[in-house]
Amino acid sequence: ALSRYKNKDLSIFKVSRLPTVMDAVYYICWDGSGSMYGAKQSESAYACAVIEEAIRGIYPLKIINFSTHGDVVHYVVKDFDDKTKKNCAYSFGATRSFGGGNKDGFSIRQCTEELIKRKETNKFLIVLSDGAPSDYNSHEEAVADVKSAVAFARQNKIDVTSIFFGTQRERDAEIDLYNEMYGAGHIISCEPSAIVNHMVQIVKKNILKR
Repeated sequence: ALSRYKNKDLSIFKVSRLPTVMDAVYYICWDGSGSMYGAKQSESAYACAVIEEAIRGIYPLKIINFSTHGDVVHYVVKDFDDKTKKNCAYSFGATRSFGGGNKDGFSIRQCTEELIKRKETNKFLIVLSDGAPSDYNSHEEAVADVKSAVAFARQNKIDVTSIFFGTQRERDAEIDLYNEMYGAGHIISCEPSAIVNHMVQIVKKNILKR
């Protein structure tokens, strides 16, 4: 799963002088809608796979892939207590064709409800998405619902970060919506090929906060 990592340098995951591990849990809420098909799907799957390997045996991690096919559908890519030795994100991304719409606010709320029940002190939710939620009646409704869901998560002391990816043109067209939904300073906007590097930096930064 790590064979494509461009720098071939796994020292990015090493943090010196940390005698104890931070009490933390990670949740990745991963867009599986039709607009993710192609490079966005493969690059985001690869990024999830790298993080899965990086924190395996250190922090609990759950990954869901969300879309809508009439109703909201959540595929559990990897559960918190999954002990398999295979890389779940890599396998999922390589075998499933993404499709349908997305209703991000609904999915963020479900992730939040699960994280609230966890006993860890530090709770991190990373939302991977390539554009404004599509399964709403309007952009205004989508923005309001996601904004409300993110506020609910933060009220419950969950650190929420959005990684918003696509071409520069796609991101320029929707960056204002993302700023409204997640708040300035909580968004990473990048090309699909850069997702993995940003996710690695998120994990490193969180570890160093302790």
